[in-house]
Amino acid sequence: MGHTPATDATDVPLYEPVVIEFSEGMERGRTREAVFIAPRSEVEYHWSGRKLELTFDGGLKADQTYVITVGTDARDRRRNALDQSFTFAFATGSQLNPGRIEGRVFRDHAAASGARVWAYEMSGFAGEVGAELPDYETQSGRDGSYAFERLSQGIYRILAFTDRNRNGRHDPGEFLALPSSDVTVQADRAEERAGDLILTERRAAAPQLERVQVLDDRRLLLIFDRKIDLSSLQLSLKGLGVVGRYAAPKDSRRVYVLTQRQEGGKQYSIASLEVEGHSIAWDNPLRGSSRTDQKQPSLEAQEPPDGGATTGHSLTLLFSEAMDTTAVTGIQWVETDSTQAPAGSWQWAGLLELVFKPTVPLTPGTYRLRARLEGLQDRAGVALAGSTAGFEFAVLSESDLAAIKGTVRKFDQEQQPAPTWIVAQGSKAGRTYRAATDSTGAYYLGGLIPGNLAVSAFEDRNGNGDFDGGSLDPFVPAEAQSVREGPVATTPGAVVADIDFELR
Repeated sequence: MGHTPATDATDVPLYEPVVIEFSEGMERGRTREAVFIAPRSEVEYHWSGRKLELTFDGGLKADQTYVITVGTDARDRRRNALDQSFTFAFATGSQLNPGRIEGRVFRDHAAASGARVWAYEMSGFAGEVGAELPDYETQSGRDGSYAFERLSQGIYRILAFTDRNRNGRHDPGEFLALPSSDVTVQADRAEERAGDLILTERRAAAPQLERVQVLDDRRLLLIFDRKIDLSSLQLSLKGLGVVGRYAAPKDSRRVYVLTQRQEGGKQYSIASLEVEGHSIAWDNPLRGSSRTDQKQPSLEAQEPPDGGATTGHSLTLLFSEAMDTTAVTGIQWVETDSTQAPAGSWQWAGLLELVFKPTVPLTPGTYRLRARLEGLQDRAGVALAGSTAGFEFAVLSESDLAAIKGTVRKFDQEQQPAPTWIVAQGSKAGRTYRAATDSTGAYYLGGLIPGNLAVSAFEDRNGNGDFDGGSLDPFVPAEAQSVREGPVATTPGAVVADIDFELR
């Protein structure tokens, strides 16, 4: 990518054209939207072939550093996006601002590319962060990294978001990452590193109820516009009792409500519905059904999965719908491949989840088991589709389990001391492991099923045991978190050392 003025040019004439020349033809509208200018200026854009010319209203300002960024949303005509944002700077005075801030953006332990990253210089800012446009703007690259170049001295507050509707602003419901602290650019230390920005889902003011459907004589289906916190749902029906509720195993936007037996053709209504503290109105009547549920429930998943590994403390079956939790006694193990059927008991852990608890933990070795699921049925009395469930897994001994260790270094000494947690998540079965650091910042996390792990560290400032992403209004900083780039590979019986983190 070529451009004029040249990188770090000084004493640029106030009416010199600013031109960006791409190596190939570009998607003009999408590329234009990805051009960011600091300081924010009134600019006209004109395309001529592969060249984009920027004409500043009234010309450039005297003694000013300009930073031009082409973000990763810029695309060529084959819709190939930039791997990294491209930035160049120039000055109309004799010198450029020296500051630089770099950092990374993550979502679900993975690098987040294409996120909008904003920087506010806070010394003279009296507005609302996130609502007003920033002083500097860029986008994260394919590896989640970003950089702000040629910054003036000052205190900067940085945030990132996914601009799902491409309007150039953060809107309710879009993923948002807030900083754990501001970053100071000083004259004698021009380059600074910001703490990792962690994109978290920000729920809109209230979930929207999109549809209510009467499925049969004992069930309703509520469909929301986003996944909800099921534990917060409170529902009452006029003329009909509610006896339970559960979310669909693979889509938590869909909530099934178990009712008393309905009277076919009778009109019911939602008397009150509250979700996440918000009252939701639904005025459409519900017509009762006399149709009974005829669909057979099915087995959705099991833990450990086929070919997986476990420590031998439990086995779990997950079903597609609410089951009759009184029907457990018919389950029997069928011995296969000369494997001893384990002693223990089956226990319901919820309407959908059935857990086998061995009398004693399973001994290390390879298991091939089959359970005869006789007597299992849903709440309408419809028998389970399929009469058996097979398990094939390995139970690991203590010596086969893996471990990681390292240290966590904290840079913000002004914060009150807070517990620091290491969190590791398995890539296959999704197991999550946790350990706290000691007073020196050292940690040891053992008992791990070998495999690849996504590992991070966070400072639990509010003491609730979970990472808190902060809030925009009122502004509350996020808890400091650092994400390990790439998975940590663990092997049986080995300790992976030097898995270190820096919290900023």
